[in-house]
Amino acid sequence: MIRVTKESLQAICQSTTLDHSHVESVCLTADVICEVEEGTRVSSFTVEDWRKAQEEDEVISFWKQHVQVGTRPRRREVPDGNHHSAMFRLYNNLQINENGILCRETTIDGYSTS
Repeated sequence: MIRVTKESLQAICQSTTLDHSHVESVCLTADVICEVEEGTRVSSFTVEDWRKAQEEDEVISFWKQHVQVGTRPRRREVPDGNHHSAMFRLYNNLQINENGILCRETTIDGYSTS
């Protein structure tokens, strides 16, 4: 099992273009899981942990609400900030999975994944 440090997760989450869809489903900022102990395995998070983390993240919760009702906000309605700008660009690829987690749909080697 690979352990992900907080610093590693922060470095990954601060990027607006990520290659790992499982990380993208977490957040665009590692702040939502700052209470997790150093060295805690992200894979040990339950679905409820992910849902709670997304609800507590002001950026993700904003976009999750819009995806749930199927309304893309107008650009002027989107709060300022790089994270919101990234989510605005990705809106057409965002979806709520069967567990209620906001994910980005990607295509890897011709296969769609979220």
